[in-house]
Amino acid sequence: MYPKSVSQQFDDKRIASDPILFDNACDFLLSKCGAVSHENLNFLFHVYLNAIQDTMKVLLNAQLSVTDKLYRLQDIFQSQQTQKLAQWTGGAEEQKKMLFGQVAQWILSQEEVRSGTGMELAAEMLATMGIYPTQIGGWQDSGVFLLLAKIKDRRMEMGIADAQIVSSTSKSPLLAGLDAGFLIFFRDIVFSILQQEEEKALRQIEDKIAQGTDIPVEYIEAFLILGLNLSAKLEYTDDYIYFKKLQISLLIDLSRTDEARMNLQTGTRFCPMIRIS
Repeated sequence: MYPKSVSQQFDDKRIASDPILFDNACDFLLSKCGAVSHENLNFLFHVYLNAIQDTMKVLLNAQLSVTDKLYRLQDIFQSQQTQKLAQWTGGAEEQKKMLFGQVAQWILSQEEVRSGTGMELAAEMLATMGIYPTQIGGWQDSGVFLLLAKIKDRRMEMGIADAQIVSSTSKSPLLAGLDAGFLIFFRDIVFSILQQEEEKALRQIEDKIAQGTDIPVEYIEAFLILGLNLSAKLEYTDDYIYFKKLQISLLIDLSRTDEARMNLQTGTRFCPMIRIS
């Protein structure tokens, strides 16, 4: 094909035409056969895959801004037909995997996505493709984590992207052992820690407490321990005492009196001014 041929020229109508042709073919089979067989559906999805592959190739080579390309890619991935294609397992898996991988690579290489302005669009498309990156060239860990958090927002199924989310924070000792649910719930704090803005993270924790933020019961203890660890690392004695008191009070409320006593003894050894009121 020649670059200047009609088939290689981008037009917005091209994006709309691919799903229309797919639906028209389905409607034709329904009218003639009363149903679309599994074999016919596989064939139609294969045709549709080839169609959007050509459309994406032309789009990415078009003389458009990166932002315009991202929005038009989003149009493709938002269509019901592409959503169904992403879940389709009837054949051509390698072709689909390769196409999605190439598109994802292009998306993640764009500065507009890395800088944040196109991250929402990227997250939506990656969620559709089922791609959860843990390492991206040129990206900081904080950016990868934030992207995964946004993908998770769109794919709430149990376990989706959890391992990748934990992996993206694994380099920080402060975040070791925390599960994906905790990391996502406190994403602003986690992001600050990954940005090595530990004092900011500590103040974010204290602000949540001061504002009476509703925190899931299963996260409260780890939340206070994170505050303790940040205080200790920053050598902020007053903050450490504050979190130690909260931790001991929580243990007492949970009837874990032996642990509370041990924490009190440990706390007074290092900070003699600790007193539980």
